[in-house]
Amino acid sequence: MKSLLSSTLNTRELGGYPCRGGITKKGVILRSDRICKPTEGDIEYLLSRGITTAIDLRTELDIFYEPSGLNNERFSFHHLPIEEGGYVPATAEDIVPCYMAITRAGNMPAVFHTIAAAPQGVIFNCWAGKDRTGVVSAILLLLCGVSDPDIVENYTLTKPYSEALWKEIRAERSEEEMEVVYPLARYMEGFLRKFRRAYRTAEAYLKSIGIADDEIAAIRAKLMAG
Repeated sequence: MKSLLSSTLNTRELGGYPCRGGITKKGVILRSDRICKPTEGDIEYLLSRGITTAIDLRTELDIFYEPSGLNNERFSFHHLPIEEGGYVPATAEDIVPCYMAITRAGNMPAVFHTIAAAPQGVIFNCWAGKDRTGVVSAILLLLCGVSDPDIVENYTLTKPYSEALWKEIRAERSEEEMEVVYPLARYMEGFLRKFRRAYRTAEAYLKSIGIADDEIAAIRAKLMAG
């Protein structure tokens, strides 16, 4: 499987999934791993599709050592660090609680305010494009009425896309230890169950963190046709 950008492993669509009233739009909201050295072709790919807002969820330390290649005058760049999810959990049992902690992170309201206000398309990323990016993606897809199996599939696609990364990590970890690294279906399934128990719906969650009705409508309009 091939990333949409030549300089990344895991840049993918949130478009193309059945949702309420149709299919989520392609080429509007992209999820990604870190985008440090985009080629000119990558830049043109994004700009030609109107993807002009970039959100980087990595920590201050990560972005210090590996600055974003989208932090320039051609993009509206937003560094909104989320510490939660920026580390490998100690055990598999820690993963779903970590994902729930991401929903409560201080910068999560700013993430959704920024998506709602973006004049055109949006790309957002963390380090591997798996945990923080996976939680934001799940909430966006839930908001549009995408099914749980499709949300889980969108999450687990990070595994085949990022095989080169896993190969590096496997050199230092046993296959058993890799269980906390891989994006396994049961982690997203567990997160969706806990998310619904805590917030009921994606819309109720967004309202609970201060996202206004018109912003929620704007986010839906970006991803949903009609």
